[in-house]
Amino acid sequence: MTKEEVRAVALSKLDLADGHRMLDIGAGTGSIGIEAKLVYSHLQVTAIERNPEAVALINENCRHFGVSLDILEGKAPHLSVEGDFDRFFVGGTGGNVKAIIKWMQDIARLNSQVVMTFITLEQFAETLLYLKELKISCEVSQIHVSKSEGLGPFTYLKPNNPTFMICFTLKGESHE
Repeated sequence: MTKEEVRAVALSKLDLADGHRMLDIGAGTGSIGIEAKLVYSHLQVTAIERNPEAVALINENCRHFGVSLDILEGKAPHLSVEGDFDRFFVGGTGGNVKAIIKWMQDIARLNSQVVMTFITLEQFAETLLYLKELKISCEVSQIHVSKSEGLGPFTYLKPNNPTFMICFTLKGESHE
């Protein structure tokens, strides 16, 4: 599950108030798509997840929070989706980062916002280099959160793993 603080930054960077259709790739538990839908009920959210157990969890979480997402089980970019997305969140690539970026370019509306998160250096570096090769400028952040935890009579900050975030705009096409 995407940590609460990372979700907050990612959803802010996606600028969902002006969004229409969001694609959540590597949806995991569905936390990003569900929170997006809770805050922006007008938004149409499609979640893609390849793990059948995670798909079941997304369905369960949707019922729990009373939201409806279009959920596709399978591996991006090998799924057929109708184009015209203007917001993309990528929480997992399954090692297919280049193919996923190409696919997003094909189904993106004009000036679509993209947020990608990574916990591994290799996938982060590959994405950064590929975006440079495509001449797509991006903003890079590292989010490192620590939370208080008891240690006997004391309190210390237990660190979570850092998350790397890449945000950029896809030129896409005008679908008007």
